[in-house]
Amino acid sequence: MKNGNNEPNRVVIDTNIWISFLIGKRLSGLHRHIDSGRIKIVACEAQLRELVDVLNRPRIRKYIPAEQAEEFLDLFCEAALFVKPEQGPSLCRDPKDDYLLYTALAAQADYLVRRSYLKSKRMITA
Repeated sequence: MKNGNNEPNRVVIDTNIWISFLIGKRLSGLHRHIDSGRIKIVACEAQLRELVDVLNRPRIRKYIPAEQAEEFLDLFCEAALFVKPEQGPSLCRDPKDDYLLYTALAAQADYLVRRSYLKSKRMITA
């Protein structure tokens, strides 16, 4: 919960993380947080399109059958708060990920969860 109040933390989760959760069958823990009202998933139409595209790829279908993918997409659409992010200048190393940042900004998200592969193990956070 946000700052001790009853508002859930708004969270944007990168598509690659969702796919990893599905392949690793680790959605149950996240599902509990959503059901408890501790977090609110935030997304946009671009992410939904990307999820549909990725879940329909043959190499992904080996790990996530069509029925499981449909179940997940139904849950995702039901649980997510959809926003319409404004587009701006490219800010990410991978410009295809800019929509995630702009989604987080539009929703005033508390967290943006994504995987970052860095050449160096040193990381500075603010």
